[in-house]
Amino acid sequence: MQLEVLQWNVWFKEDIDKVIGVIKELNPDIVCLQELTQGYHEQPRDNTWEHIKQELGYYGVHQTIPIITESDEWLQANAIFSRYPLRNPEEHWLHSPADLEDITDQFRGYLQADVEINGKKLTVGTTHMSFEEYEDDDENGEESQSHISFGQEDDGADPELSKLLNVTRRQLGRYILTGDLNATPDSKRVRALSNRFTHAGPSFAEKTWTTKAHITDLFEASTLDWRYDYVFTTDDITVTKARIVETDVSDHLPILVSFKLPD
Repeated sequence: MQLEVLQWNVWFKEDIDKVIGVIKELNPDIVCLQELTQGYHEQPRDNTWEHIKQELGYYGVHQTIPIITESDEWLQANAIFSRYPLRNPEEHWLHSPADLEDITDQFRGYLQADVEINGKKLTVGTTHMSFEEYEDDDENGEESQSHISFGQEDDGADPELSKLLNVTRRQLGRYILTGDLNATPDSKRVRALSNRFTHAGPSFAEKTWTTKAHITDLFEASTLDWRYDYVFTTDDITVTKARIVETDVSDHLPILVSFKLPD
């Protein structure tokens, strides 16, 4: 049985009806999204995950993530939608609201659910992680820091990765993990997940971020130079095709993976 899963960080500022238009055109069986919103002042739809669920007519589960700034409070969400029934949803914190230290903290979570397909179970998990620090070689072959870290401690530890590996340790078969990992293919985070699961593709050389300019006090990016989005599977799942979808909707490009489940 051939199925398709879509991974996409839809960007909290993007017109959600444009996002829905792309999803309807692609028509995947399972959709994993990040940065859905509720109560965000720039979104014409107050609750974007409920709006998507209604417009697609899919089953859906979501995990809300609080966003707290000096001037505003609202919610983001990770979500899984499926044309097949979703069972046993689980939510896990990778960086919990209980860990709040200051207003700049970014809370992160992992969501999973069982997709019931012809009486059999496929478990799908999705996450949106903080930026991971990594280093690239400069022109002289010496290591130099190339991106800021939100996800690691000063000693190089990655507590979000440790928690993600822990909550997925039971997934030995019929499992798909998707997400915006905010880490490049050469990072500790992606290497660790590649060691545990099978990278579904497409090639790590293909980029997913950014299609829109981002300028903050911490970093600046305006071109499609980064790979932050991924799909992994257990090795019993056969991937038949994987591609990055070209679109000007969102700052991330979606990944669409076709696969077959084991008998």
